[in-house]
Amino acid sequence: MFTMVEATAQQIANASTSSLTISGSNSAAIIISVISTIIALSSVYYTYKNYRINKTQEDDRQRKKLKAILSATLIHKYLSAKESNLYLKVRNSGEGKARAISFLINDEVASSDSRLILSQSDLARFNELEPNTDFHSRKIIICGGGNMEFHVKLTWSDDSGEPGIFDQTLTPVVETT
Repeated sequence: MFTMVEATAQQIANASTSSLTISGSNSAAIIISVISTIIALSSVYYTYKNYRINKTQEDDRQRKKLKAILSATLIHKYLSAKESNLYLKVRNSGEGKARAISFLINDEVASSDSRLILSQSDLARFNELEPNTDFHSRKIIICGGGNMEFHVKLTWSDDSGEPGIFDQTLTPVVETT
């Protein structure tokens, strides 16, 4: 019985040393397997990265649909050689509706600037502004001096959740009819 165990142990020893020897075709298969695994992992990684980029772009497109973009222009419109009007134009060039619009001129509520008479009814109409629309004030009357620069600050909210702000010094832009 002891000889039978010894013979079996000898066969196992011979088999295990011969199985550890890697032939040329086995080494090529291992190299191909490693390369295939690297390619597969790279493909998974780049697919995930593309998914994240596309998701970010889609989120930006959705946010843009909800965003209001306000800007203001002070228009000096010449009606004739002797007559002209000055008015304020605020434009929403965004795709979202602007709400709760706050309107400051020279860091004061728009109707309190001593050089500018803008009625409370004008400001009340200006609480919301639909996408791709303009707000035109009625004729603005400049009182007390020739300085026609106005620091205009607009703040608003929209459905994007990001606060909107326009903060700029305006000088009249000439418009002819």
